[in-house]
Amino acid sequence: MISAGFLAAVLISYTAGRITGLRGTPFVGEIKAIDGNSFLVDRPSEWNGINDRGEVCFETDIFTVVDYNGAPASTEDLQVGDRIKVTAYGSIMESYPSMYAEPVTHIEILNDDFGDREKGD
Repeated sequence: MISAGFLAAVLISYTAGRITGLRGTPFVGEIKAIDGNSFLVDRPSEWNGINDRGEVCFETDIFTVVDYNGAPASTEDLQVGDRIKVTAYGSIMESYPSMYAEPVTHIEILNDDFGDREKGD
């Protein structure tokens, strides 16, 4: 049986690792597809370095922070076509499209018109 103390220590360690991940490597891309908490993003070379281009797939979880101009947002606000800056840590699986092994830590919505759009558009 797992003790409450052990479970708390694991949760704290995981959360601390995710928060530290906010300083991970960012990339900019455009959302091409959304399936629940999974996102397919195209990372054009003109927005990213040579190692951060092409399509990438990643997932979000309850610890993923989403914002627009510093104001809180949520993954439910994200839509296909949105331009986003994603911060992730951990390894990337060698596949096509590339896939992050861990959920991303931070998504910043970069659309200029995001605040003007109606819910459900």
